[in-house]
Amino acid sequence: MKSSDFKKRANKTILIKDEIEEFLNELGLDTGLYSLKLTAIWKESVGESISKFSKPVVIKRGKLYVSVENSVWRYELSMKKQEIITAFNENIEKLSNETSNMSNKKLSINKKYFKPIREIVFV
Repeated sequence: MKSSDFKKRANKTILIKDEIEEFLNELGLDTGLYSLKLTAIWKESVGESISKFSKPVVIKRGKLYVSVENSVWRYELSMKKQEIITAFNENIEKLSNETSNMSNKKLSINKKYFKPIREIVFV
């Protein structure tokens, strides 16, 4: 941490969680945590069986990009697209509201990175 950063923060209450996230971001390690959290939310939203054959890649501009193992699963998921979007957004909302008192801290999310999605793109 630079001394100028300390001077800026001297009169503010700082959450250690925010400091760790900033530190990981500076080291470029935040993408791994993002990927783990995204996968956990996906698995919670679609269930164990579907998550074995699909993997979320990224949320970009309101679209969730999901890698799917084959065309059969891509078709199956496309038929359930709206149901999945609803479940995914509900899980993001639930986790963002419960972050402070969750027993499973590895699922706590940063609202900056996890916003509700409007669409899913299967790749």
